[in-house]
Amino acid sequence: MEIKAIVSDIYTTLIDIKTDEDEKAVYRTLASYMKYQGVYLSPEELKWFFFEKKALQKKRSKEEYPEVDYRRVWYEILQENQYSGQDINRSTIVADMLKLHRSLTVEKIKLYEGVYETLDSLKRRYKLGIVS
Repeated sequence: MEIKAIVSDIYTTLIDIKTDEDEKAVYRTLASYMKYQGVYLSPEELKWFFFEKKALQKKRSKEEYPEVDYRRVWYEILQENQYSGQDINRSTIVADMLKLHRSLTVEKIKLYEGVYETLDSLKRRYKLGIVS
């Protein structure tokens, strides 16, 4: 069998990342931003919703090691808490929340040693893909 392509995950495979989603300041900042979007939740309520949505996704998954769809988490939080901005499906609010949350929770992010060189070498012989 000939190998034609190589597919890899990003986090903890190519990128060394450490996050802290439990930090109170994260939800204080997010709750403050969400007020401008017509969503009035305390930092504690927002944190509860966030972890509850994550837990529900994992519980409902049939996978042994389920991934969390963070876009879905923020979509549901906004939708269920009177988001009053533009049409949520055509707005950038979900993507904005996703990026803001990630930027506030990342403590470390860098390529593992040798990743760039390895990918550079592999791309000469194979099609490369990312699955996350």
